[in-house]
Parts: sequence; structure tokens; C-alpha cells
Amino acid sequence: MKRLVLAGLLALLCLQAGAAEKGTFYLGAHSGWSVGFKPEFDWHYAGATSHNYTPDYHVAGYLRYNVSDRFGLQLSMDHQHGAYDILYRHSPDSGGFSIVSYNLNGVFDYAGLKNGSLYLLAGIGLGNADNTYHFDDSFFVLTGGTGIRIHARRSAATAFILGAAWQHLWDASKEYSDHHADLLRFHVGFEFAPNLRRD
Repeated sequence: MKRLVLAGLLALLCLQAGAAEKGTFYLGAHSGWSVGFKPEFDWHYAGATSHNYTPDYHVAGYLRYNVSDRFGLQLSMDHQHGAYDILYRHSPDSGGFSIVSYNLNGVFDYAGLKNGSLYLLAGIGLGNADNTYHFDDSFFVLTGGTGIRIHARRSAATAFILGAAWQHLWDASKEYSDHHADLLRFHVGFEFAPNLRRD
């Protein structure tokens, strides 16, 4: 991950980037690794049974529409994968879990950087989980993140993405102390604008 960050920063210093344009659609995808935090992503003890949940990779796809040269609305679908371990009277078992969320985010694009484009992202969504400890129904997903877009040339319709995002999962129908979770995600990706035609 450190090497990816370093490569992105070096490219930011070397490449020319174009700003986003009002009325432009962007399609993108990214993938990376996630870190989970307590209380959900940790060991849980219930009598003779112990459970441990650890997130690993995630993948996402999105569609963004720029309502101005600096601000866009982005619809995304995220899939978070993870692994769990269960100990029952010292007999081990293991498997996988998944979290799928659908999100609407606002994206602010700061193109004032000479050789790159910085973005800030925030929004809300709905998620569903399979085989997690506390989340067995729909829940809210709050997202905040940042990253850089690196274009192969000035005004290019394609970009390489390097970013990070924090996601807070919250089941509003249950007690907050037990039914919330946090994920820190690091990702790399690619996006292009199919309706953008530039020389």
C-alpha cells in the first residue's frame, strides 16, 4: 500500500490533469483493502462460542454526473468481503461474510492543483449484510473520503484513481452501542467519461 501511495504522489507531480466538466457523466470502478474497527470487527464472546470478524477486500462501481465544474452527484454500489472464525468449545470453524451497500454521494472536485485533481466525497446509503455478527437487516451507511485523480494527459477523458474512505454502518432500529461498525478503505481504480470528447 505504501508503494501505491508513493507511485500516485510521484505521478501527481509529473502528469498534467484536466478538470471535471459540467454536464459530464463518469463511469468508474475501484478495488482495494479494508480495515475494520470495534465493536463489530473483533472477537465476540457468547457463552462457549467465540466469533471473530475481519474485513479484507472490497470492490465498487459508480456513476457520477457533474452538475457543475466542481460538484457532482455519484451513485455507487459497494461490495465488502471478509472472513470470520468461530470457536465452539475449542472446535474451530471459519467462513466468509459480505456487506453490500448502495450509496448517493456528493463529490467536490478541486482542480486547482497544477498537475492533478483532488476530490472530497461524502454521502449516505443503505446496506445489507450476510453472515455478520450484529447486522442481519438493512442499515444506514455514512461515507466520507478523499483521493486524487491522475490523467494520462491534460483534458483526458480517462483517469487513474487513488483514494481512501471511511464508512460508518449504523442500524437505527437497534441499540447503537452494539449495532454500529466502522471501515477504513484504501483503493485504486479507473474512471472514464463516455460523453466527453476532447483533443
